[in-house]
Amino acid sequence: LQVAPVCHAWYSIAHDAALWVELVFTKQYVNTEEVQRLLRKSPRLRVLRLTERTDASLILSEVFRSNNKLEVLEVKRCSGRLAESLMNRLIFNCPLLRILAFKDSQFHSRSFFVLLHRLPLLTSINLGYNHYFELEDLVCIANVCEQVSEIKILSSRMFFNRELSECNNIFTKMTDSGLSALSKLHGLKSLLVSKARHVTSEGWKNLFDKGHFIDMESLLLTRNEGLDDICLFFVSTTCPHLRRLSLRSCMGVSDEGVEYLIHSCRRLVYLNIDGTHPSVAKGHKLALPTKEGNRRRVANEAVCPRPLLHIQGIGGWGSYHQTYLLYSSKAC
Repeated sequence: LQVAPVCHAWYSIAHDAALWVELVFTKQYVNTEEVQRLLRKSPRLRVLRLTERTDASLILSEVFRSNNKLEVLEVKRCSGRLAESLMNRLIFNCPLLRILAFKDSQFHSRSFFVLLHRLPLLTSINLGYNHYFELEDLVCIANVCEQVSEIKILSSRMFFNRELSECNNIFTKMTDSGLSALSKLHGLKSLLVSKARHVTSEGWKNLFDKGHFIDMESLLLTRNEGLDDICLFFVSTTCPHLRRLSLRSCMGVSDEGVEYLIHSCRRLVYLNIDGTHPSVAKGHKLALPTKEGNRRRVANEAVCPRPLLHIQGIGGWGSYHQTYLLYSSKAC
């Protein structure tokens, strides 16, 4: 314990464990029994940081018995896997937790992620390099933790799973942070995010701005209130292989966004804008050349043909279908 040399009285007060609000234990410089004793004598403890310890489970067993006012828990590079029952008890006995960080520690518990909704003040989760973490865990966190503003996952088995090509879920409770965690997935070819009512325009923008979606072919983004024209700009620039896109009932989308997307995504063959902004749904402003019988109406002496683009929802709020054969005036 390091104490500033102010006076003898200050020195005595500083050594009173009953007043301590933060404790940091690195390696085995303090033995397990002494750490547990200090925890029992620190009822006001708010922050606990453990680094490179071999007895993290034993220490945490004392935490949920003696330190129910804990707000920040950081377990960094500690050996030994943390037991599921232990972590679950931590949630029930430390309801004031705001920040949870298990950096480079072997920890996994699906039930723990399910129980996170019992921590109403939780705002940050950091799992660091956790090779036990899976995509289903990420979905679970996103669904139950509406108040979480930060999720950090540096590496896990889901990032290196070559077979992971689809992520389909109705994220009714997902927030911006949950969506940003999806941007860490590599190799996705299909993504469905529907009814994400708590995700803002900024959240969507960050998803595509920071995401690794160069292989993305299908995006089904239905009934997402925060999706707007700015988001479509990032979609068009980060998803060059996009072929299918559904913006059904995304009321933040307008004519300008749809036009830009159509002319930028040259491989797009299906677009659903049914139930979007009225002027888009009516299609009276979309500057698109059309197919007329066996004749093609081509603008600016096009030299580079593109595939047929099937647009659903052009006729209004119904399920009217229209097919366009688009050309570009620029060479391929």
